[in-house]
Amino acid sequence: MGKFKNAVLPVMEKYSEEIKEIRKAYDDAINKTNRHSGYTQQYKLDVISELKQELTSTLKLLDEKYNNKLQEIIQTEKPSILGKPKEKPADYQVQISNALKFIEMAGKNLSDDQAYEILKPFKGDHETMAIFKNAIVGVAGSLENRFENTFKDTNNYMKMLDQLKDVEGNAGKILNGFDNSYQGRLKVHLFKDSVDSIDQISESMNGEEE
Repeated sequence: MGKFKNAVLPVMEKYSEEIKEIRKAYDDAINKTNRHSGYTQQYKLDVISELKQELTSTLKLLDEKYNNKLQEIIQTEKPSILGKPKEKPADYQVQISNALKFIEMAGKNLSDDQAYEILKPFKGDHETMAIFKNAIVGVAGSLENRFENTFKDTNNYMKMLDQLKDVEGNAGKILNGFDNSYQGRLKVHLFKDSVDSIDQISESMNGEEE
């Protein structure tokens, strides 16, 4: 299990355990009330209504508590997922300008191998590589999978960024003790898949850079 999953999944599992325990406790209390022969029907209804209200309040607090935990974990882990910014030499802008000139000179004849060699100094600087990618589209036309080697890491990084934004956006609301529908379970499943994918991409890229 990856580092990000190791941080996120135990929180979600703990939440699921607490939800089950709480629901069981209230279900047992409701069933016990229903079976009590000494209670009038109206009294049973009143007690059950109070128990359901308590359950609603308890679930709201639990959802808030664990969704907040997920948000905190994501913000804590985010720097290590994205990695440290690459240190840039003093002449970095000059290097970028020179690389853009080489790309422009090659034009539509630019190959993946040539692009890889030209852009090798910028490996790991994914934002700059994304700029180069757009530049190559401008001079060479549609990429048509022609530059897979050159932009492999950049494409993976951008995919990871999109997934991280999605996870961040859902972290504050993904755990919902009131939603046991198929759609609700699917959202949780997709959230976990995104966490797993982020881990895999991050570990793969870090491994290659080492």
